[in-house]
Amino acid sequence: MAAAMSRFPAARGLLLAVCLGLWGCAGGAAPRPAAVPPPVLTASAQTAASPEIEAAAAGVKKAAGNDDYACLLGAMRHVGEHLAYDASSSRDQFRRDAATLFRQRTLDGCSDFALAELALFRALGYPSRLVLTMNAKWLARYRQNPLALPNGHSFIEVWVAGRWHLADPTAFVIYDGYDPNAPYLPGNEIFLTRALDFTDAGLTSVDAANARLRAAAEAFTGTYVNPDLPERWKVDFNYPAAFANLGQVFLDQDRPALGVRLLRKSLALRPDYLPALLALGSHSLEAGLPDEAAGYFRRALAVDPHNSAAAAGLARARAKPAVGGGNG
Repeated sequence: MAAAMSRFPAARGLLLAVCLGLWGCAGGAAPRPAAVPPPVLTASAQTAASPEIEAAAAGVKKAAGNDDYACLLGAMRHVGEHLAYDASSSRDQFRRDAATLFRQRTLDGCSDFALAELALFRALGYPSRLVLTMNAKWLARYRQNPLALPNGHSFIEVWVAGRWHLADPTAFVIYDGYDPNAPYLPGNEIFLTRALDFTDAGLTSVDAANARLRAAAEAFTGTYVNPDLPERWKVDFNYPAAFANLGQVFLDQDRPALGVRLLRKSLALRPDYLPALLALGSHSLEAGLPDEAAGYFRRALAVDPHNSAAAAGLARARAKPAVGGGNG
């Protein structure tokens, strides 16, 4: 399989402010339109085709042939293999269009992953749209502490085989048995709204998205119930860079157990994979586990003795007392 992401951030400490924006949801889940895929759902301003998107779609189509699900998984796999997670791009979240994401080959957070995969789905001819949610665990924290950092997710609804399917762009999975009228989505997510893209949803910045999430939290009165949807179709990533990339995404989404598990899977496949060693070292340091962090940074320096991030991390680990009780 082709080489994966070309960049991977080593330094941690940047919190992902929010993965999405939303419209109001007074009294619970917002009303939903009928599940009919109008032709406009194959295009929007923020997902307009570009040479890079068209080339990616052509490659996916060539590999998948006429198998719809293979096409969709191929599109998701392409994003995971060829677009690198880069937390430094968070300042541009919601502002970049899909053409820019493919040209720059960097993504930050689920909003960028969703936009990139949405563009590929549409380039392949599948009607699709964003579904924006509010995280139920964040909602509980917010009710205790209004300063809690907003959190939600961006899903994609894609029309294939005569019905809507739900795709999670950062878990790289398509669920079976999805009901577009259900108010709750997998992963503790509460439905808020759907849109053609983030511009259509009226989102222009992380601050605007945070404000919309807080407003929705104030209005919401329901209780999350797990829909328990089976993960019928899933991209099978089996190489170190992909697992490291996903692990970093989930760490930044405040899902450390999954993030650490994926990063360790990366190292199980390739024990000397530098980005995973640096990411686990930084996460361990933030979790109050300096001895564990030092171990990862020493392994990183064994791979690259001149790596400044590993050297700095090891120095910080040696100077920091342990406060945590376990990693992941």
